[in-house]
This record gives sequence, structure tokens and C-alpha cells, in this order.
Amino acid sequence: MDRYHDDPGPSSSSTAAPNPSPSPRVALSPTPAAALAELSVPDREWAVADLIPARNVTILSGDGAVGKSLLGLQLSFAAATGTQWIGLDVTPGKALFLTAEDEMPEVHRRLHAIGSYARFPLAEVHDLHLLSLAGLDAVLAIPDAGRASMQATPLFRQLEALVLSEGYSMVILDTLADLFGGDEINRVHARQFIGMLRGLALRGCAIVMLAHPSQSGMSRGDGASGSTAWNNSVRSRLYLMRPRTDDTDEGAADGNVRVLQVVKANYGPAAMERTIRWCDGVFVPEHAPGGVGGTIGAHMQSEHAENVFLALLRTYIAEGRNVTDKGPSYGPAIFAKDLRAEGFRKAALTGAMNRLFEKKKIRVETSGPASRRRSRIVLCEGGTGA
Repeated sequence: MDRYHDDPGPSSSSTAAPNPSPSPRVALSPTPAAALAELSVPDREWAVADLIPARNVTILSGDGAVGKSLLGLQLSFAAATGTQWIGLDVTPGKALFLTAEDEMPEVHRRLHAIGSYARFPLAEVHDLHLLSLAGLDAVLAIPDAGRASMQATPLFRQLEALVLSEGYSMVILDTLADLFGGDEINRVHARQFIGMLRGLALRGCAIVMLAHPSQSGMSRGDGASGSTAWNNSVRSRLYLMRPRTDDTDEGAADGNVRVLQVVKANYGPAAMERTIRWCDGVFVPEHAPGGVGGTIGAHMQSEHAENVFLALLRTYIAEGRNVTDKGPSYGPAIFAKDLRAEGFRKAALTGAMNRLFEKKKIRVETSGPASRRRSRIVLCEGGTGA
């Protein structure tokens, strides 16, 4: 029961698929606007600020072989580990990556590259769950006998039960073509399928559906496909594409460069773009956040230094060796002497430590009696996967 309703009525997503019948499926109990004055205005919830809203459905479309599956896997990894996604902060939480395209060995190869870049051992990635349905019937919804509406398949009910029982806050579904059994250009089919997913999302998770654009969608540069109901039914839609060939930017001719474009944003700023680059099996930000004067080298060095600092801190904590933010056990100074610091010196690691404090990835913990207080740097709970 939420704070806006005294009696929410029966659940609208428990057993039946969406029904076009005019009969209401929940008790109609309007809320007087004046009653809202007694409540504090709720903050907007985001899985990724301004890009992917929490408790809602986002479509991430991309041309074939452009890398949307890899980008989706990176997003689920970032959510599960509290690390960044293409330079952006992600709300930490348990994540599910469901693919109907790739077999588990391919997912494993990609995860190995992602973990290596993030300096995060796969053995510690406990909150990311993987489900491959490649080669199987992965359809979540099909038209009813009269083809007038969509009905959930047993697989959707299994997925629904899994998401709710495990408490996933991020669910990546790859791809729409494999999971949707209706007519892509049928407005009712599209709206009801997104409605089914949104009914699940409203119960606690952000759902990101990966999809292929139509030929006209690629030509227009908006990544759309089928009925306009796909675009109209979701609250956020992103499009991953290669830079247009008529762009004057040098990256336009670089096959490793991609552009992630916001083509619909009900809750955040529209017309946003983020340039990323494929590098050693992962996508990394082409420019530093803000995009002014940043280079891939400088930003990657800063982010890499943070990952090295976190990896060393996890190792030292496991070994029972404490480091601090000042004094003889100053973390950056000690880490700089460690062969596992990959050549980063005290100054670079100090900068990394300060940024990690600002991002609330690490904190100082104090203990002991007042006469002999001791402090050490520790990982923030939920912020680093520790």
C-alpha cells in the first residue's frame, strides 16, 4: 500500500494479462488534490539519472551489431557492483540480464572484459544474475485467439515471479524481437505488451528492453520501429548508433565510436547525447563528464585510477591491513608502493581517493575507546559491491 491510497484495490498485475474490456480492473477511488498538500513532494527515482527512470520501462534500440547487448550487460554489471556505466553513476541494486540472443559462453567472455576494465573480480559479483534463452522459445506475450489483445505466456509469469522473489531493481531484456510474439505495427499489441512490463516495473524494478530499429528509424536517426505506440508507451527511449557519415567530427570515421542518444525523456532533459568508444571489449566514455576539454585518455586514466584504488582497498581489507586518509598509514602512499598499483603514483591515487570519497564509494570508519581512537578507510555498503 502506498502513501497516496488508503485502499489500493486488487492488484492489476497479479494473474491476468491486460484486458481491453471497458470494465475497470481496480476500484476507482480518486484522490483529492488537496490531500497531497499533507504529503512531502517525492523525489524522482532514477536507475541512471536523467536517462533511465526507476520503476518504469525504457527502450534501448540500436542497429544490428552496434553493441546494444554489450551496453545492456555493462549496465546490469554497474547496477550489481555499484560501479559506473559509461562514466555515469548507477543506483546500486540486484540485477538480472536476460538474453534470448547470446549463449552463456559469449556472455561470459563479455563479462570477463567488463570485470577486467572495472577492476572488479567476477567472483565478487554476487548481485548480477544471468539468464540465457538462446535457441529456446523466449516469447513473453502472444495475441489471444481473436488477435485483438495480448496475453502473457507461462514464461512471462515465471519471469514475473522470479523478479519479485529475488527483488531485482534492474532487469535487462534482450531483445524485443525474440520476446514479443505480437504484431509490431499493431498499436494495441505494442501498448499492452509495454503495459505488462510496466505493471511489473511498478512493483520495484527498472526494465530496459533492447530492440532493433526499422530501416526508416535508422534513416531518420531516431531508432524507432513499428507502431508509434512503442515510443508513446515508454517513459524513456534511448538510441545507440554509429556517428552519422555526414558529421564533421573526426570520430565519424572511427568504427569504434558510438553515440548514445536520448530520443524520448518524459522525466529528464531531452536531446541529450553521450559519445562512447569500444575499447578492449567494453564501451568507455569518449569525453569526461561535462564534455568540455575532456579526452578519452584523461578520463580513462582517472576512472582507471579509481578502479585500482578500490581493488587495492578490497585486497588490503581482506588481508587485514588497514589504510587511512592521513598519517603514517596514508592509503595512497602505501598503495603507490604496491606492485599491483599498475604504476599509479601517490598524487594520482590521492586524486582517486578524493573522488571516491565525493562519490560516497568509500568512507572513514572510526573505532576504539575515546582515549585511543583508530580510523581506517572502508568501502561504503552497497556502493562498491563489497
